[in-house]
Amino acid sequence: MLRLTLKNLWSHKGRLFLTTLAVTLGVTFVTSAFILTDSLNDTFDDLASEIAGNLDLQVRDENYDAQTFDLPPIPLALADEISEIPGVDEATPNVGTAVSAKLDDGTVILPGGFDPPAFGFPYSGPDDVGSIKLIEGDGPVGDEVAIDKETVEEFGLEIGDRLEISGLATSLEPFELVGINEFAADAFGARYFLFDLPAVQRLSGFPDDQIQAIEIRLEENAGLAATKSAVAAALPDGVEVVDREEIVKETTESFGEFLDIFRWVLLTFALIALLVSVFVIANTFAIVLGQRIRELGLLRAIGAGTGQVTGSVLLEALMVGIVASVFGLLLGRVVAGLLGQQIAGSGDSSVDLVIQSRTLFVALVVGLVVTALAALLPAIRAGRISPMAALREGYSLRS
Repeated sequence: MLRLTLKNLWSHKGRLFLTTLAVTLGVTFVTSAFILTDSLNDTFDDLASEIAGNLDLQVRDENYDAQTFDLPPIPLALADEISEIPGVDEATPNVGTAVSAKLDDGTVILPGGFDPPAFGFPYSGPDDVGSIKLIEGDGPVGDEVAIDKETVEEFGLEIGDRLEISGLATSLEPFELVGINEFAADAFGARYFLFDLPAVQRLSGFPDDQIQAIEIRLEENAGLAATKSAVAAALPDGVEVVDREEIVKETTESFGEFLDIFRWVLLTFALIALLVSVFVIANTFAIVLGQRIRELGLLRAIGAGTGQVTGSVLLEALMVGIVASVFGLLLGRVVAGLLGQQIAGSGDSSVDLVIQSRTLFVALVVGLVVTALAALLPAIRAGRISPMAALREGYSLRS
C-alpha cells in the first residue's frame, strides 16, 4: 500500500502540487508571524536596555507614560536639589517632543505614516545622562540643533546648514545645524534632534520652570537602594523615582503590547489562508479520488479492507502535509526576514531572526492537521466504495 500511495502521488503530481502550495502558504503565514514576533521580541529586549543608556534612576510624575509626550510636568528646580544628594553623579533634566523639519531645498522631514519618527530632546553637555551622544561639532545653544548622523547622511546635510523645525507646540522656526549626534543603540530609523533645554521646552509647550523627567546617574561606588531612598525623600507628593530595572521592564512591556497586536494581525491572515487551503485540499482529493474509482474498486475486490483504502488516502494527505510544512517553514523564514528588514528601515539597523522549537512544532502540526482534516471526508468515502459499485459506469464518491 505504501508503494501504491507513492505511485499515486507521483501520477497526480500536478494537482497535488497545487494542494501542497495551498497548505504551504498557510504554514508560511503562521511561521512568519511567530518567527518575526519572536525575533522582534528578542531585538526589543536588547533595545529596551540600550534605550536606558547610562541612567540609574529616573524622577518623574506618578502618571508618567513612556508611550506619549503628553506628560504631567515636574519642577525643573528638582534637578538642582537632586544633584546635591550624596551618591548622585549627574541629574539631567529631560523634555521630549515630536518634531518636523523643512530643509532649505524644500524637503520636508515629517514623521508619520511610513516615515520614521523624529524626536527632540535637550542636550546639556558631554556628561548628559542618556543614550544620545554628540559625536561631531558643538552642543546646540539657542536657535541651534544637533541631528543624528543617519539623518544628516540621508539628506546630505552639513554643519552650518539652515533649516526650519517645528514641535508639538510650535510652528516652523529657523535653526542652524551645529552638531551631529549618535544614538547608543540601533535606532531602527528613528531621528534624533538635540536642542538646548529652553528650546525643547518651547517646542514641546512646557513652561521654562517645568520638565517631564530627571535622568540620574550615580557615582561609581554609590549604593542604588540607599541613593534611591534619599532621592525619594526629597521629592514632593505625586512625584516618584524608579530605577533602571523598572524602566527597562516598562519599555519591554510597551514593545510587547505592539508585538502582540502585530502577531494577531499576521495570524488572522494565516487563518484565512488555512481555511482556503481546507477547501482546496478537499476538492482536490475528491477530484483525484473520483478519477480513481475503478482502481479503488479493484483494490477492494482483491481484498483491501476499508481501513486500508482510507489509510492509503490519508497517508497521501499526510505526505503532502509534511512537504508543505517544510516548505512553509522555509518560506516563513524568508517572509519574516523581509518584513524584519522593512521594520528595521535603512542604514545599519537589523533584526536577527529567531526560530524557536515551538515554531517548528507549530509548522509541522498545522501542515499535517490541515491536510488530514481536509482529506478525511474524501478518504472515508473512498474506503466505503463497494467493489461492484465502483466498477459500474457513472459511479461517483457522492453516490
